[in-house]
Amino acid sequence: MEQEQVRAGWWKRWVMRWMSWGGAVTAIGLGNLVAALNWNAIQKGFAQSAGAHDIMVASAEAASQRYAIFGFALLIIGQQMVTRRALDEPGR
Repeated sequence: MEQEQVRAGWWKRWVMRWMSWGGAVTAIGLGNLVAALNWNAIQKGFAQSAGAHDIMVASAEAASQRYAIFGFALLIIGQQMVTRRALDEPGR
């Protein structure tokens, strides 16, 4: 006798996939990318202002790059975790 495997609905599968550690890491990565865009805008504002010091421009540029690097890294890792879970548990 074969047991029938009960598949969850598409909504439940989607929620289970994204409400996991991989989904959380992906969300944090996206947040870091948004922060990188914010720091990039701050850096451009400092560069255009007449009273800005070079150290302020350099520190804002470094922060933008740091957030972008960590954001892309976490985005890639989170997507790998989500994809791995989808492949390991196809019925869920």
